[in-house]
Amino acid sequence: MDHATILLAQYHELFTHSLEDNQHYHAEEKQFVSKLNELKRQKEKLEEKIMDQYRKLDSTSSKKYVN
Repeated sequence: MDHATILLAQYHELFTHSLEDNQHYHAEEKQFVSKLNELKRQKEKLEEKIMDQYRKLDSTSSKKYVN
């Protein structure tokens, strides 16, 4: 009977550890997805700034040709 009690305690400990690992994994996954989304937004903003600079250069160079 003592052997069954020990096995049950070990099972409970392993199960608890597994749940903690699972929660930790999901928390890290959430942080990763959040950081990835933030980087995507920054990339889009940078692309917009680059396109704005090209537009400004294009309009400046076309004004030079018109005058």
